[in-house]
Amino acid sequence: MARRLPGALALTRAELDVSDPAAVRALPRAEVIINCAVAGVAESANGPARAEAVNVRGPALLAERCDRLVHFGTNYVDGVYGRTKRAGERHATTVIRTSWVFGEGKDNFFSAVHRRLRRGERVRAARDVVSTVTWVEDLAERAAQITAAGVHEVANGGLCSPLEFALEAARLVGADASLVEAVSDPRLAPPLAADPPLRHWRDALAEYIIRAP
Repeated sequence: MARRLPGALALTRAELDVSDPAAVRALPRAEVIINCAVAGVAESANGPARAEAVNVRGPALLAERCDRLVHFGTNYVDGVYGRTKRAGERHATTVIRTSWVFGEGKDNFFSAVHRRLRRGERVRAARDVVSTVTWVEDLAERAAQITAAGVHEVANGGLCSPLEFALEAARLVGADASLVEAVSDPRLAPPLAADPPLRHWRDALAEYIIRAP
């Protein structure tokens, strides 16, 4: 987002704790604030209080300092993460819901699986949960164009399971598909109805691997 909005003041987590009332209220008032701060799935499960602070109180505090708050939401509907992210949406003018985000600088399954497979590591991937995935570069490009209020769903086109994603990553890097073990996962991550959808996830994954081998 900072690369696409060069005039913006881009603060990292180390520079601004959005759950700190004094720190947020010290910010200059802005026309628009884009909130990318998040306590993720694992962090929320391990620390519900931190999830409440970052995912709920953070957006509420930021909304006091701007005319329009743009907030990244999620397709998750269960667990501490899903509950707190949905609660945080109430304070936003514009909500951009996305799902299974992958890209450079992230260490989640979707971001790292191609590197793990290239190194010959075995990976476990869920076969029974299907949703939409989103390359962070495509997400940021679309998000920078959204100016309307309301809820906007942004994801790459097509559906996949983590298993399908891992097998495609294996094909792209020339890894043995037998390194991918299919497992079961009970999490709920309904697909997003992005309109219009971004390019197909297979094309986005291929470019990501080329750019971040």
